[in-house]
Amino acid sequence: MLSPDELERAGDMVAGVYAGIEAEMLDRLVASLLEGDALSSHDMTALALLAQTHDRELRQVIERNRGAIDAAVRETVELYLSASDADDVARAGGEPAWPAQVSATVEGIALILERDNLKMVEGAKRAFLAASAEAITQVNAGAMTSDRALHRAVRKLEREGVSIITYQNRETGTVTVENKVDVAVRRHVRTQIAQDGARMTMERMGRLGVTLVEVSSHCDSRPEHRSWQGRCYSLVGDAEVGGTRYPDFYSSTQYGSVSGLMGANCRHSFGPYRHGAPRAYEPDPKHPSGLPGEEVYRLEQRQRALERRIREAKREVRGAQQVYEKLGGAEGHAALAKAKDRLKRSQAAMRGLIADANAASKTGAPVLHRKPSREWAGDMPKAAKTGSMRHAEPLVKMAKAGRNSLSVSPVVNTKGYHDAFEGMPLPKATRQALYEQAGRILSATDGTEFEHLAAVDARTGAPVADNLDAPPTRERATGFRESDIKKIRGCADGVVTIHNHPGSTQPSYRDVITAAENDEIKASVIVGHDGSVWYVAAGDPSIADRLTAGYNELKDSLGDMAEHYALRNLLDKGRKMIDWRKLR
Repeated sequence: MLSPDELERAGDMVAGVYAGIEAEMLDRLVASLLEGDALSSHDMTALALLAQTHDRELRQVIERNRGAIDAAVRETVELYLSASDADDVARAGGEPAWPAQVSATVEGIALILERDNLKMVEGAKRAFLAASAEAITQVNAGAMTSDRALHRAVRKLEREGVSIITYQNRETGTVTVENKVDVAVRRHVRTQIAQDGARMTMERMGRLGVTLVEVSSHCDSRPEHRSWQGRCYSLVGDAEVGGTRYPDFYSSTQYGSVSGLMGANCRHSFGPYRHGAPRAYEPDPKHPSGLPGEEVYRLEQRQRALERRIREAKREVRGAQQVYEKLGGAEGHAALAKAKDRLKRSQAAMRGLIADANAASKTGAPVLHRKPSREWAGDMPKAAKTGSMRHAEPLVKMAKAGRNSLSVSPVVNTKGYHDAFEGMPLPKATRQALYEQAGRILSATDGTEFEHLAAVDARTGAPVADNLDAPPTRERATGFRESDIKKIRGCADGVVTIHNHPGSTQPSYRDVITAAENDEIKASVIVGHDGSVWYVAAGDPSIADRLTAGYNELKDSLGDMAEHYALRNLLDKGRKMIDWRKLR
């Protein structure tokens, strides 16, 4: 099961690539306007024919970005399917299933995007035609000079951007829903990942005989979903287990319908549930800030509107710059200055909204976070900043044959994986050392159930100890030798440990206890074979005591699952005591 926050982010990476494609298309269409061909057309038929001549070059823009699209889709699919599957494994048990699903999900998204690509080309031509037609009408009527009409046409084209028709009446041809291209792409990617993740969940439950599910919840849910969010249901009709009634899943949530669970724009999901296990969600969750969910939802919608305004303003600046560079003149300079001012005011409004929202928090917890990727309009960063860590390519050499569900994902050889290590609150040298140790460990364990462990100096990143030279004797377990422990205890700055989880699960109960009980361990990093990266710092020794007490309370009723739920309870109630981060 993916969390509501994960589903919210699931389409961002691919949408960012399409924002760049949109900018490139608009730049080409603006150049065509500036060449004067559109304004020299005397009737709409000639103008429509001119718009059609752009078909090929617009398609070429998409083809030039094909590699970026494919890479973003695959990285997104691997990241979110593995996260969904890891949650299901933790809840119900079994082996990871996501590697077998990746290709089908990538292919499914590719088919959807091909349709979006065709609609995007048509949308770009419609935008060009509309802007040009309006300018010609103004010139022919004597209401504007050609130059002023041109300025206005460019401003209209850039501000409105490219839209694609999402829904259209087949009989009448009437357009019922039209979306900006990045909005449509984000929704399509998110929907495919959510549906395929749910399919994996259902298949796992069928194999393991699990018939109960827990549905996620979020405080800013739409009103019609609040009646069923955060509750547990039965997949086999109304059921009673141990005195607890579980309503029918399908009729209660309207699962699969447009307005129900996992329908249009729904961020809820569901995962396996075993009777008596602690719950991860509640029906009426409170926002950490203490503000009502309705207020948080209203603020988030204002943020979305400002993000759109910033994207529009950025495109308008780019168009005004092109006009000024081509035509010059006082009017062009004034239009460029006006566009830049609009962008500055939009960005200031965003800063003000976030500051005011966070100031209204009743607990000090932030209400809104700025999301730069949602403000990109063809200005998405394409390179790492100067001074960033070195990116080894490839980090792990992939076996060409004999790959299995425990094989290391190719995503570890991407820049995105490398950059996950930059999110650790550690010195740069230490982050780089951990990244390199991850490569050594994953190379040694690729396709196996074995684990290896290493430690580096917390301040300098210098290697302190590792067990890669010792043949592993147990699957999914590892530890240091006595000689390694002496080296670690002799490290004045303390160490950061790193090891792998073949099943790509989150840091375990034992991982956290080990980190909490040993002062020398300043932090622990866990890398999954699916490309996941976790960072945990548990410096308070009382964490170990709380975990042990939680385990003892649950072990009789939950057996092998008691460790998992003891850790979950600690994270729910004592999050301030532990630095727990999923970086990828």
